[in-house]
Amino acid sequence: MTAATDTAPAPTVPAPAPIGAPRLAIATAVAVALNLAVFLVGDLAGATWAIGEPYPVGVVMVVAATAVPMALAGVVVWFAARRRPALQRVAAWVGLAVALVTVPRAFMAAVDGTTAVSLALMHVVAGAAWVLALRPGAGGTRA
Repeated sequence: MTAATDTAPAPTVPAPAPIGAPRLAIATAVAVALNLAVFLVGDLAGATWAIGEPYPVGVVMVVAATAVPMALAGVVVWFAARRRPALQRVAAWVGLAVALVTVPRAFMAAVDGTTAVSLALMHVVAGAAWVLALRPGAGGTRA
């Protein structure tokens, strides 16, 4: 008797749609808008925005601290993922991890709790936007 060996195909994980400028721009714009909303709510809740620097956190800093890292990291990931597409998936999780690992820094730098919580939430927002921008099947343009 011969036993037929049926091997089921291994489940495949969809390849991430390559990150493109429009997709990254949308994710960055959403992250900036949400972080500005967090800033406004924090401001209304009495955040001092003092973080031990000669100047307090302001709108320009929120926009720059959100948009610049996402844009620069996006360019790096775009170049790297062209050669090794799997790096995009890794970069998504690494970016989220970096955003979450830096959350305690907000509590160490801020002089008041409202500022600390607001800054921490901004890190989470940026990390979430980053991982959503790089997630598989996010609808990028395939080249």
